[in-house]
Amino acid sequence: MVIHDLPCLIATPSLATPGRDAVGFSPLAAGLSMRIDYRRNELTLAHTLPESRDEVELPLWFYRLATVRGAVDADRAGRFIVDTGAAAISIASHSAAEASVRPGTRRIPLSVFGLSGRDRDACLLLGADLAIGPIALQRIPLVVLDLRTPGERLGYRVRGIVGQQFLRRYRVSIDLQRGVLGLSKGG
Repeated sequence: MVIHDLPCLIATPSLATPGRDAVGFSPLAAGLSMRIDYRRNELTLAHTLPESRDEVELPLWFYRLATVRGAVDADRAGRFIVDTGAAAISIASHSAAEASVRPGTRRIPLSVFGLSGRDRDACLLLGADLAIGPIALQRIPLVVLDLRTPGERLGYRVRGIVGQQFLRRYRVSIDLQRGVLGLSKGG
């Protein structure tokens, strides 16, 4: 079945705040894999995705949320949530505190409301280094957030969130059957 021009909100109900978050559909919670082509504004949902030759394939771990391994600096590896709806690339405040940043790196305060209310320590960290699998991003802006509450709800320490600032460069495949996050620039 093919449906065209259907608005779709991808959400994760396991982390939603009752009465505050919009209701959406969670393909992953329904056991469906998905492929998102940001350039074409296409979303493909399937139990088994059509075969594709992704340029980069990263091991994907799925427990309530899709996560991949990433690192702030070379030494600070951990789990990063793959959030196709988030705008920025975010790191946890504990990751930012542990990271070695270049002298003169600016921290710009932000007004952010999270699962626990206002995040008083939220800031934009300019000029940080981040790696997601073999993809290295140097001197990029990262949003620093208190990710303690989502981590507690998930039962593990969250190092950060990979959002559209990173993902939109690729056609993104979240393949639950194979346990892989596939990234292709070809779209």
